[in-house]
Amino acid sequence: MRLKKHFILILAFAGASCVSTKVASIKDPSYRTASFGRFLVVGNYEKMESANKVETVFAADLRSAGVYAIENFKLLPPLRSYSDSEKRAAFIAEGLDGYLIVSPAGVNTSTLHFPTTSTTYVNASSDGYGGAYGTATTTTSPSYSEDIVNSVDIKAELFDISNGKLVWRGETNTDINHFFDQGAFKAGFNDIVHSASSNLVDELERNALIRRQK
Repeated sequence: MRLKKHFILILAFAGASCVSTKVASIKDPSYRTASFGRFLVVGNYEKMESANKVETVFAADLRSAGVYAIENFKLLPPLRSYSDSEKRAAFIAEGLDGYLIVSPAGVNTSTLHFPTTSTTYVNASSDGYGGAYGTATTTTSPSYSEDIVNSVDIKAELFDISNGKLVWRGETNTDINHFFDQGAFKAGFNDIVHSASSNLVDELERNALIRRQK
């Protein structure tokens, strides 16, 4: 198994299912008593559709946890570059105290090797005297290898807007392959993001970094 640095967008199968996600996180000890109540969520993804999905899901989960959260595509639409002064003005206007950057952290794959196979087709007919005649055709398929995605990693980093300091980092690993009596299910991007978001927001709460708004 190896980790690829690029991110593969997994297409969702029809239907939904629970996925298996592992989570780990680390917090700056100097922020032992600090908490945040107003978040900017930034999806650090190359594709706009993926970035918007990530920001929407994480912001919704943060709001469900009792804090204010706004998506980056709503506050600073990715239509142009923004100066530092423009960003600061937007942050102040929203009263933000933390920003959460969510990024792809890679995919874990395994390689399946398929051997050479041969299939013979026989076309036979009776000769009318108890014998048979015909032809046989053999088709050979060459061996090949295929990379199979087993799990997807996502990381989230919380920064203090007042000083730009990294406060907390969390990472998830989501297994995308699940097997049931009815057959197999492969998790899609939507399933992965929802599971990662739920687990990472829970970790922020567990680390006492969320300050519920009154």
